[in-house]
Amino acid sequence: KSVGCADMMDYSCGDHNCYSKLMLGWVEPIVVTNNQTVILKSFESSGEFIMILLDYDGTYFCEYLLIDFYTATGLNQMHSNLKDTYMYGGAEYGVRIYHVDSNVDTPFNDEYSSVTSNNNSLSKNALLYLIEADGENNFDSTNGVAKEKDLWQSGSKFSDIFPSYVSYNYQLFWFDIIIGEMNSGSATITIEFK
Repeated sequence: KSVGCADMMDYSCGDHNCYSKLMLGWVEPIVVTNNQTVILKSFESSGEFIMILLDYDGTYFCEYLLIDFYTATGLNQMHSNLKDTYMYGGAEYGVRIYHVDSNVDTPFNDEYSSVTSNNNSLSKNALLYLIEADGENNFDSTNGVAKEKDLWQSGSKFSDIFPSYVSYNYQLFWFDIIIGEMNSGSATITIEFK
């Protein structure tokens, strides 16, 4: 249940993830609620990201997906160039899809002082979980570390990799995520509701 060490808040490397920046009030999401195509620039420099609501309660303390465009630039650059890097094996770019369960119904009491009901260490559901493009769970084949194959690339379709993906309350996803054209400057993401 993690983001594979490829994040400032998980392993002190690279940039902060879009969930952390959202909670700090540094960025605002592009909320998608119907069929839409969005061209995202690098999250590291633009702060652009998509939010798809799963169990919306009027706040960011609920369940949703976050989608951003990762590039090995800025804060990510130094760590992506290191030998044996934890930053997606040195990949230049790719789309990240995070599953977030940030509810505060029963804050998790632990040594991390979690304010949400979930965290990435001890709770049943992850607070922030990188959905791996290779279809694995918890970076099984890479000893818990995010690699290039975990980033979504052009031509990827969420339903092809995860045909039965469900929210934490077991509701089957009612939309699809299609990764279109991508280069080092931007990525085209289409959300299609069923």
